[in-house]
Amino acid sequence: MSLGPKWSDTLGDDIANTVFKIVARLPNGTIERDIRQDVEIDYDQLEQQLQDIPAIYSFYSSLLADQKLYVALKKRLVLRRRAVAMDALVQEARAQDRNLRRQDLEDLVENDEVLNRLIAQLMLAEKSESKLLGAVSALKLKAEALRSLAGFKKQEMQELSE
Repeated sequence: MSLGPKWSDTLGDDIANTVFKIVARLPNGTIERDIRQDVEIDYDQLEQQLQDIPAIYSFYSSLLADQKLYVALKKRLVLRRRAVAMDALVQEARAQDRNLRRQDLEDLVENDEVLNRLIAQLMLAEKSESKLLGAVSALKLKAEALRSLAGFKKQEMQELSE
């Protein structure tokens, strides 16, 4: 049964390939996946999708948990690097017998290249976490819709057999 083009097809390939692409960083590697096939409903395969949804949901929930851990680790690394950079600047100022105002110290720390790289990595990790959270929510909605559609299909089949 064809209902016309899917909503995601109306976005254009460049946008859809960016919006629906999830990159999750795991302790042992990176996973890249286009989530469209997992969150969209195929009316011709309702029963199969209904059977598959628990495994797909479990997969994305596990990815989300791993991504949350990755984000937490990156946050710790940012805090640690900020402290290390601040300590190095304070030691340098003491060695030169200078006093730094707190605002000057904070401004200098924010210029640390390693810190800025870590912050950029953290931002990308948080983006992936948000996308995974959205995917898990979409899968919940898909599961509810599949149950309803399967019920309607069953009812329709019973009416046809009468």
